[in-house]
Amino acid sequence: MFNTPESIADNKLKLIKKCLYDTVNSSEFRMHLANIFAGIRHADLVRFIWNFNHKIRFIIEPSGDYCKDGLELLKTGFGDCEDFTVFNAAIFNIYKIPYRIKVTDTFGGGYFTHILVQYYDQNIKRWISFDGTYRLKGIGGEPMFHKERFYYI
Repeated sequence: MFNTPESIADNKLKLIKKCLYDTVNSSEFRMHLANIFAGIRHADLVRFIWNFNHKIRFIIEPSGDYCKDGLELLKTGFGDCEDFTVFNAAIFNIYKIPYRIKVTDTFGGGYFTHILVQYYDQNIKRWISFDGTYRLKGIGGEPMFHKERFYYI
């Protein structure tokens, strides 16, 4: 049986969900966040998270069935799009900022090749892309995608 692009995306999403669950429920991760974000007003949190993402190196890791939880990303200081997605989604989850996961086809080959998180901006009433690996255009910036799917986890 051949894997379809959708089944590959669904399998990857199961992995992301597990990593996200482990991260959100890690008391050590929450302790690190409390230290990192100490004194930051909730209104400034998104910008602070964005700036903090720049302290973590983006690398393309070999594909496979592994995803770093947020604590491991903090400790290693590098990760791929899956790792950044788990890290940022966990922070949004913990700080009660509405978010969703966006899986995309970056190259137009029909397969989902990139993942990122979006958060809902209550002030402007729309979803904003928050891709820690795509830093050229800042918050809301993203490369052009050929195909997209959204997940709420």
